[in-house]
Amino acid sequence: MLDMEDFSLVEPTLALHRYLVAAGLPAAITLQARLRRTERDLETVVRTPTCVRLVKGAFPRGVADDHQGREAIDAAYLQLGRTMLTPQARAAGFRPVFATHDDALTRQLVAVARHNDWSSHEYEFEMLYGVRPAQPGSRSCGAKASPSASICHSAATGGPM
Repeated sequence: MLDMEDFSLVEPTLALHRYLVAAGLPAAITLQARLRRTERDLETVVRTPTCVRLVKGAFPRGVADDHQGREAIDAAYLQLGRTMLTPQARAAGFRPVFATHDDALTRQLVAVARHNDWSSHEYEFEMLYGVRPAQPGSRSCGAKASPSASICHSAATGGPM
């Protein structure tokens, strides 16, 4: 999974991702809902057989580059999620991954996925291990000793699996 936190690395990382996918290699990329440019970046990526992990984004840049405030970032996240869950994305072999601790967004995205006939094994939700207390029935997908291991959530229910 290619990831970039520094804004100056967005374009080179996207270029590397395009190169790897064109070469037939299994490449995935993380995109930030906070960045205004992500909608345009996603338009191209969503038509390819690749995986995108959508995050909200933790490092603000300013009004010119970012959606401002939690409501605007959440709205952008949901709109990007809708794009990732279109029937056209599914037909292209695209695999959406939603990295969020936001239960309301999770429920909305599960509803979009169901509406667009995505089965629960065709997309996933990720949470960072230890960010919030474990819920009954949740399980770690990674090494329990790692502070960055994911918690799996069932796409079918939006709840822990």
